[in-house]
Amino acid sequence: MGDPTISIIENEEGLMPLISTNTVSPNSPATCSPAVTPNGPVTCPPLATDSFSANGERSSSVVPFKERFIANLLEARTEAKSGQSPKLAALTQLSETQIRELVNQVEASCTRPVKGSKVIELFNAIKMKQLHHTKPTPAQVIEFLYHHSAYQSDAATSSSSPAWTRELISDPSLGEFKVDAFARNFKAWTTGEEKVTIQDLGLNFQETENNKIEVFSDKGEFWPALMKDLDNAQDSVNINMFGLMGDPWGKEVFELLIEKAKKGVKVRVLADQLGARMHWYFEHANADFIDYLRDNDIEVILTSDPDYYGNFHFDHRKFYVIDGQLGHNTGYTIEDHMRHIHFDIGMRIQGDMVKQLQASFFASWLYFGGELKDKDGAFDYEQFYKRYFPTNAVTGDTTARLISNIPNVQHRVTETYYDSIRAAQTRVQVINEFLSDNELIQILEEKANEGVEVEIVFPRVFEWEGYGLIAAEFFDRIHHLPNVKIHIYDGPEDHGWLHTKGILVDNTYVNFGSTNMDELALFHNYEVNVELSDPSVAQEVNEEVFEYAIKYSKPYESTPSWGKSIKTFFYKLIKKTLEP
Repeated sequence: MGDPTISIIENEEGLMPLISTNTVSPNSPATCSPAVTPNGPVTCPPLATDSFSANGERSSSVVPFKERFIANLLEARTEAKSGQSPKLAALTQLSETQIRELVNQVEASCTRPVKGSKVIELFNAIKMKQLHHTKPTPAQVIEFLYHHSAYQSDAATSSSSPAWTRELISDPSLGEFKVDAFARNFKAWTTGEEKVTIQDLGLNFQETENNKIEVFSDKGEFWPALMKDLDNAQDSVNINMFGLMGDPWGKEVFELLIEKAKKGVKVRVLADQLGARMHWYFEHANADFIDYLRDNDIEVILTSDPDYYGNFHFDHRKFYVIDGQLGHNTGYTIEDHMRHIHFDIGMRIQGDMVKQLQASFFASWLYFGGELKDKDGAFDYEQFYKRYFPTNAVTGDTTARLISNIPNVQHRVTETYYDSIRAAQTRVQVINEFLSDNELIQILEEKANEGVEVEIVFPRVFEWEGYGLIAAEFFDRIHHLPNVKIHIYDGPEDHGWLHTKGILVDNTYVNFGSTNMDELALFHNYEVNVELSDPSVAQEVNEEVFEYAIKYSKPYESTPSWGKSIKTFFYKLIKKTLEP
């Protein structure tokens, strides 16, 4: 018997989840039970037998699944060999006999019906190998393709989950693949039927087209806008935060939230153990403040990754979801120096991406030990869904998507940083104080030598001397090129602190969020960025971030010395502990 699927129907009250009773047999097409909704009956689509298809399309055939799958593999291999298609080149060295043997092995180990989460897990494993410059084996490719094809066959045909829940995974060497399992999985997690795993946090939400995104530059714009939105919260505030302190600014932010909680607003906070100074390294220095929040009806979960006893993979994400209608994704932490010193960026988001942020929050909340049931142990999924995923009150026309880094699972932000800079045609703009990742530096240097305009904003003051020295060594190799501009940020108060993280490519592509450009962020932390290609938002980012920062910057000046070279050498040795 297959798992029940979630059919979610749009009506006047928002998106309402309904459970259908479809069952799936591993050897036959999905069956369908019509559902009745407030908008009338949902009828079942015509039955179709399964087939191998990267885009999810089905074709009618009486040929057994495995034989059709093998036939499609052989056809794809022929196209790859002839140069008609760049996809599935990994199969070109295999004979038909070898392909059949591998398919038989996969079939024997494949559990039917196949879950979408298994498909994504296999895809993420391939992408992780590629990120580490290792080619996936033909066996891995066939295993992934077989599971996706079987998933398409096993999935119930009546699923009508909302577009924002659907996942899209793509790779030039494999193709583009759709997975529509998140809605069912999310219900199972929230009701406690299934536990959230680290693999489940590796979400691949497809882009949504109805977002309104506003860009806030520096602390003088971001914090007042955020505080106003928090003060206007009517029902709920969910916060995923790396740095959280009980200093004057932390107290001011949370006194507002405590007042909201007293009025019935549900406030949850996921706070990284290290960033909240509750790690052994800081001797739990923030314990009194965390206890104070909990004593005042604010739920706080301290996140700690199980690997390396919580000492290596940090939850570096920084976002807010207010009333399920409004999101803020930023690099700012809730600490006094972030209110008064650092320069960073904030993106205020409305539209379906807010629902994706909300879903990401709740998945992490459950994974790190949070509860959703009330004091009596009750939980009503329909009420929960209506409360935290309401119909959008405000939308826009910006197409964008969330991209995440999850330790040992996926590194979509890392991949998009690399790929988008490699694809730059005319201009690359980078702003970050942690510019030290070997591959990212190499790609930037290659683009500079190709004649692409490269513009970098880097702080005068940084958290670790090693980052400054490693970046300076890189700057010394490229700053003489006429197409390269390197700006050292002083800031309007002449303090030299900069905390912004992101890139702008060809005046169109934007990628900003919590992710630094060192190995810790790119390969070890939990991170989240917003990625979009929109000239109007790109112009706003250019004006609010780059032009603003450059206004308070000075041109980079090389000051080499033997002492710096020796220090840089030893810092690079230390940095190797973080390299993948």
